[in-house]
Amino acid sequence: LLQAEHAWHVDKKRVLIVTTEMSSLKMAQRFYSAHFRIAYDPLRKAQLDMFTEQKMRDGVMELMKSDGLYIIGGDFDFRFETMEAAIHESNPDIVFVDGAYLLRTTGDGRTEKAANTFDELKRVAKRNKVPVIATTQFNREVSANNAASMSIEKLALTDAAGWNADLAFGIVITDDMRRDKRMIIKPMKFREGFGQDVECWWD
Repeated sequence: LLQAEHAWHVDKKRVLIVTTEMSSLKMAQRFYSAHFRIAYDPLRKAQLDMFTEQKMRDGVMELMKSDGLYIIGGDFDFRFETMEAAIHESNPDIVFVDGAYLLRTTGDGRTEKAANTFDELKRVAKRNKVPVIATTQFNREVSANNAASMSIEKLALTDAAGWNADLAFGIVITDDMRRDKRMIIKPMKFREGFGQDVECWWD
């Protein structure tokens, strides 16, 4: 969401956000939190002070008049055909898919379905000439408190995610970092060039 907000607000790109994990409303709340720089925890608990709440309400009204930001979730059926229809309708410059492993596809068993999902995401990107940023999970071999245990080969269910990726990043949040609301975005694969760790504050 931080990347999506930056692409839309700073770089003035048309952005499509597809979430398989939560409703459009929940995703929009998180987007507002990032966009208005409002801490998410009091926002989701409806514990904003009057000034912050009014700031957000005014900002949301302005956002509703804006163009180029589309969020689909909730009753979205997670089929690729529906996602491509949304791409054709919104004509985005970039697509963000939250929870790619839950997109519906064919295959015998979870592993084959997951492989087909990432193969199809690559095809969608090429067919529509639009970059696709997708989130997925690590398998149980990765320890949350050990950044060294994280690698592209340890993505859950399939190697196809890593094979198809041009760039791949892992998010590291140790117990100590969680208390400080920090995380590290760690590069795992660069098809060209090199990457560096980026530390950010996620609340």
